[in-house]
Order: sequence, then structure tokens, then C-alpha cells
Amino acid sequence: MQIELQIGAQIKESEITETEPVDFDSDNLFLNQLLTVKTSLSPIQLLDKIKVIEKQMGRKYLPTDQNYQDRIIDIDIIFYNDLTYKSSRLKIPHEQIKTRDFIKKMLNYYLIP
Repeated sequence: MQIELQIGAQIKESEITETEPVDFDSDNLFLNQLLTVKTSLSPIQLLDKIKVIEKQMGRKYLPTDQNYQDRIIDIDIIFYNDLTYKSSRLKIPHEQIKTRDFIKKMLNYYLIP
């Protein structure tokens, strides 16, 4: 598993949830999962490693007229401890936790002991 090899030890994982695409047209469904990982990387170092893993797994950034597009893999940083962080490349907590119902549902399930 590339996340453990390049980022750090996986501490916890949620079940995989299948969802419809949000905010763009696609005939494909998405598989979503939450992971908790222990890392010594800074938020930007973590983002850089995530982009490497996505590329290794075949993710391509193609021009499109939609905000989003189908992709083989998409890894997001939802939280980083209790950190609030904002730069041109990264926002923590991830802004989509407010707008994506499946993230809220997964977090509620995931955070219940």
C-alpha cells in the first residue's frame, strides 16, 4: 500500500461507500473511504506525496469544461489533527466537508467509537 510506504502508518479505515458523481456529469460511480494515517510529513509535504501516489496509480489531469472529471484515484486531506491551514494549494479542513453529504455521513459513522 503506497500510503503506508510513502506517507505513514494507517491507524484506522472506514468502510468503502459507493456514491454518485457530484457537480459533474459521469456514467461512473465513485468509491470513497476515510483513512487515518500517522505521518511525520508537514501538510504541504503530505500533499506532494499524495500527488505522487495519484500519478503512480494513473491519475491524469485532462482539460475539461467541467469543474471535476472522472479519475482513477483522488486522495484528499480532510483534516490534519486540529490544524486550520490555508494556502493557494491546500485548505484544511477540506472545504467539501460542508457540501458533500457522503463525507458528512462517513465522518459521523467513522468518528463514532
